[in-house]
Amino acid sequence: MMTNTANPNPWPFLVPLLAVLALPMLFPTSSDEQIGDNRWLVASVVAQTVVGALFLVAWMPEYLRHFPWRISPVGILVGVVGVLLWVGLCAGQLEHRVLDAFGWGFLLPSRPGFNPYAEFASDAWFSAFLFFRFSVLALIIPLAEELFVRGWLIRWVHDSDDWEQVPLTRVGWYSFWALMAYAVLTHPQEALAAIVWFGLVHAMMKWTGRFWDCVLAHAVTNFLLGVYVMGTATWHLW
Repeated sequence: MMTNTANPNPWPFLVPLLAVLALPMLFPTSSDEQIGDNRWLVASVVAQTVVGALFLVAWMPEYLRHFPWRISPVGILVGVVGVLLWVGLCAGQLEHRVLDAFGWGFLLPSRPGFNPYAEFASDAWFSAFLFFRFSVLALIIPLAEELFVRGWLIRWVHDSDDWEQVPLTRVGWYSFWALMAYAVLTHPQEALAAIVWFGLVHAMMKWTGRFWDCVLAHAVTNFLLGVYVMGTATWHLW
């Protein structure tokens, strides 16, 4: 499946996601003064889209060397089931109720909702924000995060010395628990939904062995979640 290399290079799998997540920190937030009609928010998502796309396109030959292009309809099905599970489990707010019962609710970081209808003074800026926000949500993040998690993390946990040679169908239980830890740490407010969703896609990955099915499922879930947020004004899921 892959060519042996003396020193496996993790950076193509790490840099795109880290860059996309770090970029918003470089821009003023809505709490800063002189923001106007939140054009900085548009600049932020434009930067995420452009920088993420540049990294992903530049390293695409490397990704295809690891994972030849193969997809199947199962990725779409898992993505649809995934968004239904995500929305339903988030609605229960089990994490908040459990931690509040022990007086530990303060441990969950706040996640204020962002309502684009109320934030932009013109239709042009509103449309630009939505276009690039959905580009990040449904294109950049699915590929960048799957490269980080399934392209590198779970294979590196399985065999840190020769992770490039580990097929996705062969990763073991240590890799699964590392994936669960990643899911909770990166989605603390939706920990249960994240555990179920990442576990579902992991099961599909173990069954099909196709990396690109995981990307497709992630993209479908994220796109439908964005549509759901816009249609129901559940901005905390944005």
